[in-house]
This record gives sequence, C-alpha cells and structure tokens, in this order.
Amino acid sequence: MSDGTNSSVGDYVCFSSGHQNPNRGCDIWVNTKLPITTEGSKRCISEKDIFVLHKDERILIIAIKIASERTVVASVYAPHEESKKQEKDDFWRALEQLSSKHGVDMVLGDLNGHVGEYATKGIGTRGF
Repeated sequence: MSDGTNSSVGDYVCFSSGHQNPNRGCDIWVNTKLPITTEGSKRCISEKDIFVLHKDERILIIAIKIASERTVVASVYAPHEESKKQEKDDFWRALEQLSSKHGVDMVLGDLNGHVGEYATKGIGTRGF
C-alpha cells in the first residue's frame, strides 16, 4: 500500500483522505475477508494490493489489484449548492481531470445533488 491514512476495523481496512474539517474528507472501506471470484477462483483483497493514487479534502482515489484485474475507485465530497460557483467549478474540473488521469472505474460519494429548482437534460424536473 502506498501513502494514505488507513486503519483496520474488523474485516475492513479504511482509507481516508485524512482531513480534520468535519465538512471535508473522504473514506473508502474495503472488506479484506470477503472473497471475490476472479479468473475462476475466489480471492480476498489484500491491503498490500490497494494503492492510494490521489487524496485531498474532497477526492480520494484508490486502485485495487486482484489477480490480473485492477479497479480504480473514487470517493468524493462535492461542494454544496450554496458554495461559491468557482469552488463548484474547480471541484468538477478536478474530478474530471483526475478521473481521466487515473482511469477511474467508479465514482461514489456525496455529490450534493439538488433536485427541484431547475431542469437539466440529465436529471429533468423529477430527479432520478
């Protein structure tokens, strides 16, 4: 495992961006005891096969290697709707650039979506 704040709790290892501000920070919890079937056999994720690729107060990206497979996961915490436009634009630009740079397969997190005040092509007027 490369740099990153991590700790073990039961069957899980927690990777954290390590931010102390309660309005910032991201975690990714990985079960290291539950087997995953890959290439026809069951394997558990080992902590040594998890690498922190990026971490800051709003974006945490890890790579998990199992056998010959590699999955890149991002945990994000987007700015609230009331945040300044520049802060929101900077976040989405950074997420797009980092996702491209690291080949992110999955983005999970608190995206602070806001439904109901305006319609967009992707969401419409009724949400998901």
